[in-house]
Amino acid sequence: MSDGGSRTGDTGAAARPGLERALERACTWLAIAGGVVMLAFMTVSVASIVSRSVFGSPLLGDFELTERGTAVAIFAMLPYCHLRGGHVVVDMFVGHVSGGAASRARGSHRPGLRDRGRADGLAPRARRLRPVPVQRHVDDAADPDLVDVRADRLLDGDARARVPGARGARRQGVPMSGMAISLLMFGVMMALLVLAVPVGLALLLVGGIGYVVVSGWDPLLNYMNGAPYFQTANYSLSVIPLFVLMGQFATSSGLSTGIFNAAAAFLGHRRGGVAMAGIGACAAFGSICGSSLATAATMAHVSLPEMRRLNYSGALATGSLAAGGTLGILIPPSVVLVIYALLTEQSIGKLFLAALVPGILAAIGYMIAVAIYVRFDPNAGPAGPKATLAQRLKALLELAPVIVVFVVVMGGIYGGFFTPTEGAAVGAVSTAAIAIVHGGLRIKGIVECLLGTAKLTAMIFMILIGADLFNAFLALTQMPAQAAAAIAGSGLSPMAVLVLILVFYLVLGCVMDSMSMILITIPVLFPIVMALDFGMSPEHTAIWFGILVLIVVEVGLITPPFGLNVFVINSLAPEVPMTESFRGVLPF
Repeated sequence: MSDGGSRTGDTGAAARPGLERALERACTWLAIAGGVVMLAFMTVSVASIVSRSVFGSPLLGDFELTERGTAVAIFAMLPYCHLRGGHVVVDMFVGHVSGGAASRARGSHRPGLRDRGRADGLAPRARRLRPVPVQRHVDDAADPDLVDVRADRLLDGDARARVPGARGARRQGVPMSGMAISLLMFGVMMALLVLAVPVGLALLLVGGIGYVVVSGWDPLLNYMNGAPYFQTANYSLSVIPLFVLMGQFATSSGLSTGIFNAAAAFLGHRRGGVAMAGIGACAAFGSICGSSLATAATMAHVSLPEMRRLNYSGALATGSLAAGGTLGILIPPSVVLVIYALLTEQSIGKLFLAALVPGILAAIGYMIAVAIYVRFDPNAGPAGPKATLAQRLKALLELAPVIVVFVVVMGGIYGGFFTPTEGAAVGAVSTAAIAIVHGGLRIKGIVECLLGTAKLTAMIFMILIGADLFNAFLALTQMPAQAAAAIAGSGLSPMAVLVLILVFYLVLGCVMDSMSMILITIPVLFPIVMALDFGMSPEHTAIWFGILVLIVVEVGLITPPFGLNVFVINSLAPEVPMTESFRGVLPF
């Protein structure tokens, strides 16, 4: 009997790995299929541009195909993202406990499968764009007259009775206001984030619970019946996966090496010149990537070996690259800036243009910081050999593809030749062509790019879907409008309020990625800022605030004790103590 039971147990144990492998393969192939769909609507977008330029008319149905294709691709990619643990986690405490404990904590919200991998458009088309659902909630929250009448139920006994602790408050005659419910849900969400629950899931859970508290189950189910689809089948949001794909192709193309060599050819002979070249290369690579962490990691792979060869100090080497990596989302195109534009209904093209000069100034400022650093400690960044004129000209030729892609994409968006989505499609096609010709990209590499895009894109849209529900809940409580009114009547000057908001972002940036911060906080803080008088038009105020927030958020990525960029760079330079890496970012 015991032998039979043992054989049965062995069979079950043997079957589980086989089932896991089958699920892994299914999720992987599903993600690849989603990537193929994305390649298809990318091709349709480019073909529509050609058709409009040659025949004077775009392809019929290109708008609808892009919307539906984006929705299909996103939902096909979600299982793969979950399989590979791609969802964003605020690793404040879990990452600092023992490996086994961390695995158990993360495993509470992850399947048991093995993880082997770790502008404006043309005017006629602009009229066809639907408002982004998240922005609708921001507008509703800013104008109490537009809030759903179901928010009135906050004052009813039924609504209070469904809030934990509200029954006691009702017996004591203390009503639970919309502000109180919102603050309670914010506290629950922060607790979930501290417990390493993925950001998207935490937003969904808290937003769903809050929605039920305010409106009941039926309105929530009706909302969820269509909201996730309409959040993904959105032409404006389809720009995100295309920019992500563009960055994946750029990483695989070998352009990062050419960019660094070009910068080093002109700066490497100076003291600290290779660190300056790394910063300049981060700025240039960010113009075709759009991600701070990806920019930092990619350029670290290229520049750290040269810094080691020249005996750079670990602090300067890792600190300069961590700081340079923050330029990834400031230099357009920036995925985070696109999301801010869609949340606040601002022009993507104008935001890109507004971010360009601060990004260039930040890069120059970082280089000046390196020059001052090596002036006080000359041994920290020894000078390299001076490049000849021929070597510099050759390096410039290697940089030419990056310049061409940036000019075509940004120039096309700014000039009104195509929409941001079409510009992203052109950029993705261009970087793919460069990767094939310059980097020898083959089928296997294309598949890897599609899987990398699937993991990152699904993570972004999971947060977007969760943020949409969370923002809908906030709109029902009227919390953003109440907060804006309270701040406006507090007597604080607009600049004092702005400083407090920026300090809040600086602190939050130490422990949370920039995208999650923008999606969670902008629906609350944006109405507050727009209610204040900064002596500018509403449009200029919105763009100005967005750039300020982006800069401060990126500073948070290199601020101790949880600067994410510093951890990424330090993982690629394990010989450098973490304390030394954090000391290296202080000058920046």
